Amino acid sequence: MSLYGRTDSATDITKAERTVVQDTLNDGSVGDPDGVSEKQVLFIDETEAQLAQNIARGLNSPGYWSYFEYTDSSGETRHKAEYLMALADADTNANETQSDDQYAADVAATISFASIDWTSPDVNGDFVVGDGVQIQATVAATVSGGGTVLYEWQRRSPSSGRWTRITATLDDASYVGFNTNVLTIQAGLWATDATADGYEYRVKLNSDNGADEVFSTILTLTEA
Repeated sequence: MSLYGRTDSATDITKAERTVVQDTLNDGSVGDPDGVSEKQVLFIDETEAQLAQNIARGLNSPGYWSYFEYTDSSGETRHKAEYLMALADADTNANETQSDDQYAADVAATISFASIDWTSPDVNGDFVVGDGVQIQATVAATVSGGGTVLYEWQRRSPSSGRWTRITATLDDASYVGFNTNVLTIQAGLWATDATADGYEYRVKLNSDNGADEVFSTILTLTEA
């Protein structure tokens, strides 16, 4: 179908992409496991343009959009959208030629957060300097609309007001499972001193079907 036609065609995507300058940000955005967020072209049909979670991202009209997301200093995901071109009578998402549901939701979806707890070995998140025991935190959450929950664990030190995304290289790989529902904190974090005392942890929840972002409550790691 030609440009401004009813369907989302590969030809239309190519034409839209010519107007987008790729922008790389080392910001640790959700959905970018390498910590890089790039501008991309999204197709919004008439149904998607009416969904609250898309409107909140600035994707509020049928057609093609230039879009990227980034994480701000409070650990929240922010969205930047620029309207590239309109499509007259854009059909429903069955005619989409690319997969972009994480950013441009097909259906109304909601994340239900159940709980977050220290699960082992101490339910209070206590640790002892020199202890060789690992501590785990587990979160329970579901998402409606047939989607899958996406997890991003974050940490904040007592001396900083900034939430930091936990990665494989943070604190010499002291964390495992930072993109899953179970975060394991390796004993090496407090093997020689009490620098981990007072660290706060939470998880940022998104989904692969574009549900609104949700944050868990906060857990605190404490020297016993």
